[in-house]
Amino acid sequence: MGLIKNTYDILNIEFPYSAVNFCEKIFKQKILNLLQKKYDVEHFAYMGLKFPNQKEIEKYSIVSYDSEWVKRYIDEGYIHLDPCIQAGLKTIYPFDWSNLKLDNTRQLQMFNEAREFGIDTRHALTVPIRGVDGEIGLFSVVLKMTQQQFKDNIGNIVKELQNFSMVFHQQFYNSINLKKITRTALSPRQKEVLKWASEGKSVFDIAVIMGISAHTVKHHLSCARDALKVLNTTQACVVAVREKLLEY
Repeated sequence: MGLIKNTYDILNIEFPYSAVNFCEKIFKQKILNLLQKKYDVEHFAYMGLKFPNQKEIEKYSIVSYDSEWVKRYIDEGYIHLDPCIQAGLKTIYPFDWSNLKLDNTRQLQMFNEAREFGIDTRHALTVPIRGVDGEIGLFSVVLKMTQQQFKDNIGNIVKELQNFSMVFHQQFYNSINLKKITRTALSPRQKEVLKWASEGKSVFDIAVIMGISAHTVKHHLSCARDALKVLNTTQACVVAVREKLLEY
């Protein structure tokens, strides 16, 4: 079972249709349990930005941090100077918190206080997500491991976290977005390439399996993304699996 396929366990979790309910401990623990299946994830945090009709930045925040740290974070106004948010708005690439440039004493203060609440900023990653409607998601994890373990595993962690984050964002966005998305039906070939992609197969692998060229595989994937109104293949796989468009 491929990396992308493994993240589909998220589709079995019911996402509440109220943003307020995302603060529920049971929901957050289910997400944390999924993350901990592979790595020793101590905390996770998700933030949705620039959603249609979004008025309050805190409204779309889901974190597993200690409630006292969350209160401190809000009271001190750290949300307006958080270097993770600032970096996530500027890049599409995952980043390691230890590589962030802290521009002022307030940011240093924020990180120092976070560590006092058990958030090890040396072993933390954020994955920025760009959605089809221009919305942005930031999914972060704090890992409980040694510096050497973090260094040895960061490549695999980033790859798997990107897939997990994309699926989570898609589920979250769909659960609170009331806009009806009109999708075009997929062709049999488009369904077939998405089926193999959802199992973690590369373009080259799919070409060999289906007996077609890699160029043709890319063409079918591109058409599938257009039909499903998504930006990338991972999102296309999420939609296709969630809406039961593929046969296994």
